Amino acid sequence: MKPDFGTAGLSGLLAPVVDYTKAHCFEYCNECAKVCPTGAIGRLALEAKRNRAIGLAEVHRGKCIAWSDGQYCMVCHEFCPYLAIEAVERNGVNCPVVKPDMCRGCGACQVNCPA
Repeated sequence: MKPDFGTAGLSGLLAPVVDYTKAHCFEYCNECAKVCPTGAIGRLALEAKRNRAIGLAEVHRGKCIAWSDGQYCMVCHEFCPYLAIEAVERNGVNCPVVKPDMCRGCGACQVNCPA
């Protein structure tokens, strides 16, 4: 989490924004809600958190190694704790597709993606 510095407009200034450049939202952690000074991040028991979506992953096919280069990768599938990435075969290569009903938006796929 980090404060927003204007990407959401003036009304969203300093609002909490999820940043997956260094880590993802771990399914067994709810520390951000515990330390949020304004209560903007609601407190949830860990089991409730596991069932709450905070976003939805999206495969950028132009950047994805499997989709754009036709090379096996599927790192996103390997790291997804919610089993929300499935493989679809395209020209003999497994390519990732997000299962929206399973994805929680945790960012594990993004932070581990080599592309």
